[in-house]
Amino acid sequence: MATQAPPKGQAQGQQAPAMPAQPFRVGVYSTELPDYDRQVTMATGTVRFPNYTITPTGWLRGIWFDFTCTTAANAATVAFTADGPFSAIAQFTFKDVGNREVFGPITGYDWLTALKHGGYHEIGDPRSDPTYSATTGVGGGLGGSFHFTMYLPIELVNRDALGDVENKSSSSAYKCEIVLAKSTEVYSTPPTTLGTVRCLATTDSYTEPEAADSAGRPLSQAPPAAGTIQYWSSEDITLSAGSAKYILQNGLGYSIRNIIFKLVD
Repeated sequence: MATQAPPKGQAQGQQAPAMPAQPFRVGVYSTELPDYDRQVTMATGTVRFPNYTITPTGWLRGIWFDFTCTTAANAATVAFTADGPFSAIAQFTFKDVGNREVFGPITGYDWLTALKHGGYHEIGDPRSDPTYSATTGVGGGLGGSFHFTMYLPIELVNRDALGDVENKSSSSAYKCEIVLAKSTEVYSTPPTTLGTVRCLATTDSYTEPEAADSAGRPLSQAPPAAGTIQYWSSEDITLSAGSAKYILQNGLGYSIRNIIFKLVD
């Protein structure tokens, strides 16, 4: 019987080269999942939100956090501290499945600074968000109320999803810890009655890709350099009079993507 000639450039008996997989972003969909809703009342001491265990969603890009403080019947001329109202977050920490600190511990204002200067796609200063508010003075009884939205950045490059983490197991899940600051860290003049602070979290993820598309072309099952993850940490130093050298303590042994210096007088 006559046999079909092999493709040009392919010798008899050789197998055709495997078709390369298409980029990860080709085979996935973006998804958002409301995943956390808790509220606590601000006090003269710190208050811890219930721990947040992140629901498996596929590949995690980041998490949106929405913070709302509502006061009522205020009669005081409320004023916020210099870093308020973002100083309402005394500590935020994102931990990996091995309980290692990935983002933080970090304060709310330092978190804002990382978003503003971190070089992320379509992420910037939370104070520029149209929904941001901080009510000073009596404010019709609402003085001391505030609202802001923060993003936990995990993805490094939007173009190819570099840095996204696999989030598929409920038995070994990622976690977030949030501590609400004491009122004196938020207000220089507090409201008559301290308000209730509500935290909403929505995961920003990609779905798990299919093995191949409708034409049979294979799809990449993971972002490039899967396992790559960025760490954000902070450290403090008190400057003395005159010149002095300072050696960074955090991040030793790793590639450095960004360093932000915040000087506070």
